[in-house]
Amino acid sequence: MKLNYFPLFFILTLLLLNCTRETSIQRIATINGSDILQEQIDSVTSTGIYEIRKDALKSLIKQKVVEFEAEKRHLPLTDLIKIEIENKIDKITEYEYHEYIERYNLKGVDSSEIISYLKTIKIKQRHEIFSDSLIQNADIKIYLQPFLFKNVEINDIQYFNLTPKNNVTVYLISDYDCPACLNIKTELEKIIEKYKTKVNFRFVYFSDYISSKALAVYAANNQNQFIEMHNALFYRNQDLGNEEIYNLAMEIGLNISTFKTDYQNPTTLKKFLKTKEKLINKGIYSTPTIIVNSKVLDDELAIFTLEEVIKNELH
Repeated sequence: MKLNYFPLFFILTLLLLNCTRETSIQRIATINGSDILQEQIDSVTSTGIYEIRKDALKSLIKQKVVEFEAEKRHLPLTDLIKIEIENKIDKITEYEYHEYIERYNLKGVDSSEIISYLKTIKIKQRHEIFSDSLIQNADIKIYLQPFLFKNVEINDIQYFNLTPKNNVTVYLISDYDCPACLNIKTELEKIIEKYKTKVNFRFVYFSDYISSKALAVYAANNQNQFIEMHNALFYRNQDLGNEEIYNLAMEIGLNISTFKTDYQNPTTLKKFLKTKEKLINKGIYSTPTIIVNSKVLDDELAIFTLEEVIKNELH
């Protein structure tokens, strides 16, 4: 008897398609009839994996820069650690010792153990300071990126152009009195110089306290001399009085009468406060934060990741 395979083949094909469709959906659980999909789990776990990798990378970078410094000085690593870390920690004071005992109720614990532990903490702190100082002068590029970037749109906030307009926009959310912002300034300037004809770099002032420096850059910007005031203020990492601001404006060559009018205008402060409110509403809370188009780079590795993200956006 001749068998007709076509109907059977057709049925098997439909079953396979259904299986494929089910697999592509990747349903892994249901709750009261509602599906939990594999992609939902992946979106959570991928963030965790990135954070683990990032923390491991930071530790390795700190380790490597110290090792490179030992090679540079032609010293064994142990000798460098002794010179730059162990020999430079402060002695444990009586106050620190007794405060620690009182805080953790350790009156029965051997004093040598407590002192040894407090010394270990100070060594760790000194190690962080030393490795961070080396990182500032190291040539570091990081290609590790999150699987999914946090995205925000901030076209509606007040900003100042650092470069002419281009297809890719980088927002540098910063503060003139932020040490971390000052630490990345040199590396940031290198990237701006390298990509200034391809990327629109924008400076956004963000701080808990709207300082005289913010008002000064706004007033200078009205005379098309934002860059001059911006660069001058970044190297004056302390509060400036009005007279100091006015003297700086005259040094730059601004029309001082117009500058004072704009500087003292109460609407200027309101604009900065509005910018601050908008950034907080968008989930931006700290400086420095870098946003490439809408991708947010807001951790301590941002400056080392920035160039790779820019390259990806350009392509």
